[in-house]
Amino acid sequence: MAEFAYTPAGWKHEPLRVIVRRVRVAADEISGDVRSRRRRTIPKGQVGDVFSYSFLLTDKIGDAAEIERWHRQRAHIEERIKEAKNGCGLLHLPMREAAANRAWQAATILAHNLIAMLAVEIAASNRQRLGERVASAVEEDDLRHQAPERVQPHNLQLVRRWLVNVPARVVHRARQVFVRLAAGMPWGDVFKQTYARLTC
Repeated sequence: MAEFAYTPAGWKHEPLRVIVRRVRVAADEISGDVRSRRRRTIPKGQVGDVFSYSFLLTDKIGDAAEIERWHRQRAHIEERIKEAKNGCGLLHLPMREAAANRAWQAATILAHNLIAMLAVEIAASNRQRLGERVASAVEEDDLRHQAPERVQPHNLQLVRRWLVNVPARVVHRARQVFVRLAAGMPWGDVFKQTYARLTC
């Protein structure tokens, strides 16, 4: 972490603070996708660790590390708002009545939190499955991540696809309720493992 003062052209107030954060990134953690912005900035012959830099321009007073942490958390909040708009119904605000807005917002946040909890369960299940694959892998090709193993803790779009919008049939038999999944469902294992974790 480092910082220096900066005064933009035409700025008539006190100098601003530029906070620079540098993080070491192992080369094998960088995406091999040719569209990866970070991959394009690394020379082809370079191996080993690389550094990731982030810059922050602010007028806040205080410890640089705390300010940088506060801004990163603020960015996460903006991502959560975007997810609530795109997948949990927050996009339909505002309504005509203030009470209706409050009720709809409460329902939206509740839905978002439930899906986030499901995402944590998926991530834990996928880490376990990936660990088992690594332990039993014979060749490097066996370790290529399949789509169900790339889910992030807050990837609500995939969670909705795998756990919420699931084609299935509810069957009642012998005073029990069963969920019969569609034949050949691509993420059937993810659904079953997550359901088993939640019912333990």
